[in-house]
Amino acid sequence: LWDLAINARGLLHVGRGEHGGGLVGDGKRGVGGMETWIRDVRVAVRGLWRGRGWAATVLATLALGTGAATALFSVSYTVLARPLPYPEPDELVRVFPADPERGVAEASFSMPDFEDWRAASNQLEDLGLYTTLPSDLVLTGYGDATELETAYVTSGFFETLGVPPLLGRTLRPEEERGANRVVVLSHGVWERVFGSDPGVVGRTLMLKAEPYQVVGVMPPGFGYPNRDIELYTFLTVIPQTSTPWNLRVVRFLEAVGRLAPGTTVGGAEGELASVAQALAGDYPDTNASLTGATVRPLRESMVSGIRPTLMALMGGAALFLLAACANAAGLMLLRQARRAPELAVRA
Repeated sequence: LWDLAINARGLLHVGRGEHGGGLVGDGKRGVGGMETWIRDVRVAVRGLWRGRGWAATVLATLALGTGAATALFSVSYTVLARPLPYPEPDELVRVFPADPERGVAEASFSMPDFEDWRAASNQLEDLGLYTTLPSDLVLTGYGDATELETAYVTSGFFETLGVPPLLGRTLRPEEERGANRVVVLSHGVWERVFGSDPGVVGRTLMLKAEPYQVVGVMPPGFGYPNRDIELYTFLTVIPQTSTPWNLRVVRFLEAVGRLAPGTTVGGAEGELASVAQALAGDYPDTNASLTGATVRPLRESMVSGIRPTLMALMGGAALFLLAACANAAGLMLLRQARRAPELAVRA
């Protein structure tokens, strides 16, 4: 469209004379600037209509290239660059025991090790455990029986992430032990199963034929450790007969922490490595090889596995966009070449 408009303006200037102030062919003075641009657009539209097949091909080529590139760049930005939806996200870290001799930098926690690490650390303001192993928590009484995707957590999990609930409250530390069975719902399951009923807080649900009390609902967008989680409850509700989580040798838990003000990832990692070495000396039967610690920023930990794939996709999107632009430029050059005799006659 711009190319045709420029050609139209050139023809009008030829009609008016070299400086644009002469007489046009019919003897009248040149039209004003706005009228000139309106005439340019009309000429351009007529030209596009005459060559509508060519114009549609160019527009489709550019639309395909820019659409694919925009979609891939948007996904990459969301994953790699957009701030995490938590207060002070740069302070959030993932914490792992490490086995330097075997080259294992990210081992799993046991509950006793976690409690010792949390008690001995001054570099971490908060620390919480979680697991997303299959839950077998089947909800009944609301249509068909449904197994809910569950995150089993410890005290410190919600405090570390720092996101307040939409309704009610989160899990309290004093409820972690004993016969307490309390749950926090995700926003998605609250909408889908309970119809966004605010009265669900305080209600008793039957999960796996046992009563659980709903104490809160999380806001939309909260989905740690993943967006499929529908229910949060304490790890301690898991029976010891099925998973003996109180044993130091049973390691299947992941940890998320928040750095204390004024501390760094390196400082926290050094302190926790000292704690791990002390535990290796105290419990040689279970902790002899776990003499190190790994602390990683939460964003880095979340994207480390997919970063190469996303970078490759971004490179492919850039090449695809470049190819689309080259094709469009080739089509325009070909059209200009075909119009060379016409433009020569006009000149």
